[in-house]
Amino acid sequence: MFIGFVMLAESAREMIDWTPDIDAWSLAYTTMLQGAGLGLVFTPLQVIAFGTLAPDLRTDGTALFSLVRNVGSSIGVSIAEFLLAQNTQILHAQIAERVTPFNRTLQSGSAYLFWNSAAHRGLEALNNEITRQASIIAYMNDFKLMLLVALPPVLLLFLMRRPRTPPASPRDHVAAVD
Repeated sequence: MFIGFVMLAESAREMIDWTPDIDAWSLAYTTMLQGAGLGLVFTPLQVIAFGTLAPDLRTDGTALFSLVRNVGSSIGVSIAEFLLAQNTQILHAQIAERVTPFNRTLQSGSAYLFWNSAAHRGLEALNNEITRQASIIAYMNDFKLMLLVALPPVLLLFLMRRPRTPPASPRDHVAAVD
């Protein structure tokens, strides 16, 4: 599980540097690293979770484990999407407040041709570029959050110990009394 969490953290660290210009190999490598890390985390986690259950309770345990995992991942995706939308809007406003007709960078060269604030098309292109840059930074912030979420569970691994033998099922106890 330790290796899986390290792989998840590494994939999140690599995603921090992503831009829309990412090459296909980097995208595939990072996605494979993340998938392998998830497999190395969740498979042993399920073994540990079900190792302490009596065999006849494992189907109920599987249902509960799947429910908690799905609800937890849904909450995580919702939080990440909320932060992405909010940060994109905030960053768009912060970048846009620095873009004025008095900005020397926008008054010269090809920037003036593409992002001329006096023309409707220039304003539209400028707004599109500001939105693009704000989105890139917001995604980077989300990936930093994912990196920070992947690291603390590593510390919890040191608190784990080998499970004792599974307890007897309550049904077995009733059968023994009869």
